[in-house]
Amino acid sequence: MATRRTLPVLESVRAEATSVTTTGVGHQFEIQLGHLCNNRCVFCSSGQLSEWKVARPIALAPVVEAIDRARAAGARRVTFLGGEATIHKGFHEAVARAVALGFEEVVIFTNGVMFPHPGF
Repeated sequence: MATRRTLPVLESVRAEATSVTTTGVGHQFEIQLGHLCNNRCVFCSSGQLSEWKVARPIALAPVVEAIDRARAAGARRVTFLGGEATIHKGFHEAVARAVALGFEEVVIFTNGVMFPHPGF
């Protein structure tokens, strides 16, 4: 029977797909709300990670903590990324938190699919 090995790069992608990932440069802060996505674009790994059930929902608490830390460190701009940021269960709360903390710019990278849905 053959043994199955996982490539190290796949393990790092798997870890990133199930946790909050952040990047901060100067006054700009990016927060990745996981890899869940409602599209399956051929050029993007997020759709494949969703399809393979590798991407998992991420709790809101670590997202809010990351936003709070960024603002306390002087970040003035926050960018929400995904997968698809707008399908995160706590998306509205995360954006509201960023606005309440006084970020000058709140940027959302999105495919826009959720915007026409009633109640969004």
